[in-house]
Amino acid sequence: MTRLAKSKGVNLISITPKQVKEKEAHYKILPIEMEIESTYEDLGIFLGALDKLEKSLAIIDSFSVISEKERSLKLKTKLVINMYLVSGEYAE
Repeated sequence: MTRLAKSKGVNLISITPKQVKEKEAHYKILPIEMEIESTYEDLGIFLGALDKLEKSLAIIDSFSVISEKERSLKLKTKLVINMYLVSGEYAE
């Protein structure tokens, strides 16, 4: 996730994995809270790239976007991404 964000021009302010949730026998959900800084365009590119992740499905659970300053191109975004992982893909 860190490499993906950096490759898309997104600055990670914080990234906090939360407790893994067991769902049925064949998959788990790993919620990840993130705070990022980016331009509007880079944010869109990053969110679109989540669809191309291998070994997991990324679903955006919630997000909020705040303009850093008037006339600034940078946005601060807080989001929670739920990573759906096939059992055995995530080592706790």
